[in-house]
Amino acid sequence: MPAYVVLIIKIDNFDTLVKSGYPRRSIALAKKYGATYRMFGEGAQLVEGDETWKGARPVILEFPDEKAARGFWMSDEYQEIIKLRDGFTKAISFITDKPWMTDEEEEAYLKAHP
Repeated sequence: MPAYVVLIIKIDNFDTLVKSGYPRRSIALAKKYGATYRMFGEGAQLVEGDETWKGARPVILEFPDEKAARGFWMSDEYQEIIKLRDGFTKAISFITDKPWMTDEEEEAYLKAHP
């Protein structure tokens, strides 16, 4: 079953991020773990929440399974790559293997939470 890394990242200086090598290196490593980029939300509009996230970009990566997603995120190589964006980005990240409900699950949820 596919698993997803959902990253919301606020970049204070995109040119600095590019020069750091973070985008190129993180994309190459994610692909090594079988990832496909499903969203890179440049220009996303904040409609709810803390204004400090205004201008943030949602990023969604799809991996073949949770093992691959966790392998990528927890790898020593990615942990080193993350350091390249220290000081000029703010991020929050999630890994999930269940990004949606089936129709039956939705119906059961709505019945249980009237």
